[in-house]
This record gives sequence, C-alpha cells and structure tokens, in this order.
Amino acid sequence: MLKTIYIVAVGGQGSVVLADWLFHAAHYAGYVAQTVGLPGLSQRGGSTSFYVEVLLSRDTAEQEGVVFSHYPVPGQVDIILAQEFLELGRALQRGFASPRTAVIASTHRVYSLAEKMPAAGGPTSDEDIRRLASELAGPFTGFDALKLARASGLDEVAVNAILLGDLSVSGLLPIGEDAYQQAIRHTGVAVEANLRAFDLGRQQAAQKSAPAAPAPPSREERQRELSARLPARHRRAFLALVDSQMSAFDPQVRDTLVEACYVLADYQDPAYAADFLGRVKEAYGADCAEGGFEFTRLFAAGLASLMSYDDVIQVARHKSSPQRFAAIREGMGIGRGQVYSVADYFSPEVDEVLSVLPPALYRLKAAILPRRAVLRYRSPTTSFPGFVLLRLLAAMRRWRRHSQRYQQEAELWRYYQETVAEFAWLAYDLGSLAARSAQMVKGYGAIRRRHIEVMHLFLEEMLRPLVDRETALGGGEFPLSLRVGNMARGLILASEDGVERARELVAGVLRDAQGPEGYAAVLERLSATPAAVR
Repeated sequence: MLKTIYIVAVGGQGSVVLADWLFHAAHYAGYVAQTVGLPGLSQRGGSTSFYVEVLLSRDTAEQEGVVFSHYPVPGQVDIILAQEFLELGRALQRGFASPRTAVIASTHRVYSLAEKMPAAGGPTSDEDIRRLASELAGPFTGFDALKLARASGLDEVAVNAILLGDLSVSGLLPIGEDAYQQAIRHTGVAVEANLRAFDLGRQQAAQKSAPAAPAPPSREERQRELSARLPARHRRAFLALVDSQMSAFDPQVRDTLVEACYVLADYQDPAYAADFLGRVKEAYGADCAEGGFEFTRLFAAGLASLMSYDDVIQVARHKSSPQRFAAIREGMGIGRGQVYSVADYFSPEVDEVLSVLPPALYRLKAAILPRRAVLRYRSPTTSFPGFVLLRLLAAMRRWRRHSQRYQQEAELWRYYQETVAEFAWLAYDLGSLAARSAQMVKGYGAIRRRHIEVMHLFLEEMLRPLVDRETALGGGEFPLSLRVGNMARGLILASEDGVERARELVAGVLRDAQGPEGYAAVLERLSATPAAVR
C-alpha cells in the first residue's frame, strides 16, 4: 500500500529537509520511498512544495516492482503537511484534499505578495482556510508551531521538526520514533535543535507538557522593553514621558499611545513623541466612552504613521543600522570571520535630497536644480566611505525639525488633525472614518505624494460632499455618508484603480440622492452592500 504525503511551505522554511527526514525515516523503518521537489519560488520566499510516496511493504518483490509517481494526484493525497497556513489553503483550492486526507498544519502566517499589496484588508481570513479544511479534508490538526518554537527558544525553521513530531504520534504512518530520530541525525542539519523540536511536536500531539506561550508582558514591562531599544540618551526621557502622560488617558488607549510614542521617540526623540501626545489630547477631548475610544485610537495610529515619514535621513539610518547587518548575516548564513559586502542602489528625487536643508537653503538650491530630477547612486554600504556617508546622513536627524521637509509634513499633520476634528464634531463615526484616511498614505517620494493627494481627494471630494448633501436634507445623522464613505475607502485601499472606482461610486450616489425620495431610495439600495475593509 502506498502512502502519499504532500508538503506545502514557503521558500526558506526548510521543506526540503522535512522531505529528506520522511524519506530516510521510511528507509530506517524498512520501507522504500521517493521524494520529489516540485517547481516553486523558494528562492524568492514564495510557494514551494515536496511530494513523498512511501510503500508500506517490506516484501522485496513488491519493493522492486513499485512505480512511484512524480506528482501528487488531486484527491489522492493521504497526508498534507502545511508549514504555513495560506499554503494549506492553496493546496485545498487546487483540489488535493479529500475526505481520506489527514491535514497537519502550522497556523502561523507568512503573508503573500498579493496579501501585502492592498493598503488594508489584503490578508486571507484564517477562518476561511479552516472552513475549507473542515469541508474538503478529513482529520485536521492545526496549531501555531512557530509560536511554540519561539516560546521554547528555537528559531522558525524548527517548525519542520515540530510537524514531524506531531506526524510521528498521529499513527498516520507505521514509522517508529527511533526511525524519525535516526533520519534527523542522518541529515545532519542542526541535529540537537531539531531533535528538541521533534520532541516538542510529539508533546503537542499527545497533549502532554508542551510549553505554553509566555504570558504577555504588563504595561510597565512593555514600557521598559521598548525603552531598552532606544539609544541610551533617550531611555530615561521616554520612560518619564509615558509615566507622566499616560494617566491623562483612558486605559483603553494607553497601549496604542505607548507604542506610538516609542515609534516616534525612536524616529526622532522623546520631545517629538511629546508633541504627538499633545495633538492626541485634543482629539481625546472629543472622544466618548460609548465609542470605546475607537476615535482616539484611530487618530493616534494615523497621526503617528504620518509623523514617521521616510525621508533620506530615515532611509540612511535603516540602511546603516546594526540590526540590518545582523539580519543579512543570519539570512545569508554568514559565519563569524567570513567577509561579505553590501551594495545599495539609491534613486531619490533631487527634491527629496534637498528637502533635508533649512527652508532658505532649500529655496536657493531648488531654484537652480530641477526638483523632479532623479539621482542614481550606488553605495558600497560595507565600505568605509559608503558607510560613513550613510551615517552622516543619518546623523542629520537632530536637525530634522529645521528642514524644509519637516515644514511640509507638519502642514499635512495640521490638515489631518483639523479635518478629522471637524468631521468628529458632526458625528463620532464620521470622525473615526476620517481618521482612517491616514491608512491611504504609504511609501516615499512620488508614491507618497500621490497617496497624500488621494487622502485629500477622499476627504474633500468624496466624504465632504456626501456630508453636505445629508446636511442639506436636514438629517441629524449621516448613514449615507458613513456607508458610501466606507465603501469608497475600501475601494481606494484595495487596488490601484480603486480611486477611480470610488469617484464613480460617490458621483453616482450624489447624482441619485436628489431630494428626500431619491435619498431614501439610494440608502435602501446600499443597505445590503458589504461595508469596506477595516
């Protein structure tokens, strides 16, 4: 009897090692097996898969006569091992599962490119994948193997061995524990760590003493943890700021504000975070307990995002940070004593570079150089001149508040704060919707400018005309503005052509909602339409 096993994963998760373990474990148990690596995108972190067949017979003649398949047949797979949850969804969607198929999956996520592209609402629902598994497959075992690995001090590739341990206990294959352990030793990849992870998987499957995930830190512990990540000169000021200011806010918003203050203190300094809190206090005064302080949380998150814009100073800081070089060494498997080099390619607009200057110097230089011209520069980042140049740019952070770019961005914050407050004064939910508009601003350079224009377009040419129309009709509430505004925002965030689709939607609603009867008809028609992404 043949047992077929389909392994689905994301490139870099070590699925080739998991397939090798299964192949060698079958041989140590006295069976014959075949493993096939299927075409994928493993070199770019995309989908990758392996297929394993095991002949569960020790009869020599049968072993010599077996003909293995080189590809899984939809509906004929006995076991699916999923090292990432969306990859399980892909396998289910392609029809590989059937009621005979047992599924063992790690429920953690590595988001795909298609999920990352929309500004919001892109990730596939885990509940949808679970529903598909329950409808299309047989026995299902799902748990967060990555979380279990990290809680036990192991890295993310330990997910492989944890899933193998779970499989060894499941009874789906007549292969003993010793055979799996011999296979792990034979392969020779991080043997001790993988044996430990294998035991964790067995404990998880047997519901024994698998380590529970650590309890989340208290607010005070989290504040100390965040302060430890800041430069030493800012740690005391950061702690003093959050200790003295957080008492002015409801506990429901403090966690959001602490995280935002850390981001801004790391981006600039604690005084910058204090300026942020001052702006949030004005919005907080318009909030109410009935709303669960959603408005304040949304406004704070949006403002913090706008205030931590990527200028050339921030880019240089990221490119030359010790954490980046550590990640490169770890990702490339570079050992101690090994020499490596990093070259970065920059193509900023002239205006982006000039905007770090004070306004007077900026105007002088901008009058000479074309603002939209693009500079192309290759930086040997790991060379002495290249690294020093980036560090000098990063050191300009202390003068950021005196730059032309800071003045431009500060105008955006003021506009956002005043406009959101204006809508919040009309209706609480309108203020929350307006606060979400900051989600539309992404990227840097020309992309950021375009997204800022989209935010203005949404607030001034979509939401405001809708509110004006409902106000003219004499209603005290704004159901149409909220419904259509949320739909328009969802369209904008979902795709590149969403802006035009949102414009058409709003124009059509304004055209049809003429007078009380037209207004009522449009509202009824839209009441069954799904709202936007959150």
